[in-house]
Amino acid sequence: MNLKKRETYLLTLEEFERLTTDEKLLILPLLPPKKRFEFLTDSRDAEALVKASPVVDLMVTLKEIGLEGSGALLSLCSSEQIQYFM
Repeated sequence: MNLKKRETYLLTLEEFERLTTDEKLLILPLLPPKKRFEFLTDSRDAEALVKASPVVDLMVTLKEIGLEGSGALLSLCSSEQIQYFM
């Protein structure tokens, strides 16, 4: 993977899906909030990605997108991650 930060904004879900889990976890924090949320929740390995994501990154994503639209992401979080949010 050799993506520049500005190239991550142009990344499609299809391209994202071809990356390894480690590459996905490196790219996710660089994405704009809505795209990050979309990639986290729509990825074929969404649950594994969310559970492997740092809790702070997830919390920032939730704060940026707002609680109203965060149900899909929250449903993928582990109980430990949910406890951290509280």
